[in-house]
Amino acid sequence: MLTVIAEICIKLGRRTAVLQAIETLTPTVLPEEGCGSYQTLIDHKA
Repeated sequence: MLTVIAEICIKLGRRTAVLQAIETLTPTVLPEEGCGSYQTLIDHKA
């Protein structure tokens, strides 16, 4: 198994657009051969 963790740095004011793009792309990634799961995790300021 291969786990990939990626960090995306978003310009100020673009967060919603980027999250919507990820939500749109997720269903196209899941059926790809070898894809076990795809999960978006969001940091929060402590």
